[in-house]
Amino acid sequence: MEVYGCGCAVPRRGFLKGAAALAASAILPDMDVQAQAPAGRRVDIHSHFAPPQWLTAMNKAAEQGAPRNNPLFNAFKDWTPATSVAVMDQAGVATSMLSITTPGIWFFSKYSKTEETRRLARDCN
Repeated sequence: MEVYGCGCAVPRRGFLKGAAALAASAILPDMDVQAQAPAGRRVDIHSHFAPPQWLTAMNKAAEQGAPRNNPLFNAFKDWTPATSVAVMDQAGVATSMLSITTPGIWFFSKYSKTEETRRLARDCN
């Protein structure tokens, strides 16, 4: 049998199986959700940070003409490790997995030089 199209559509039988599973889950009795960890044992797997070197680079890009109305220029200007830990304590988070925030270390190609970007990556890591 020859198949036409991109092949990304869900076959009719697959759709019907999914619909049946959805219907069955709607009529099953409620069960308590066990996914919530007790306070103090939670792990935040999506948390951002802004070290001083990153903030300096953002300000430098703004001085060179990068748009200052970008919310990232102001969103992290007051970030400190202490404020981050306070928020974690308030939420009962024991561990946070950190990553640099958007736009990462390569701000805007015309405002960043390759060597400066490499240095910033080393500083932020």
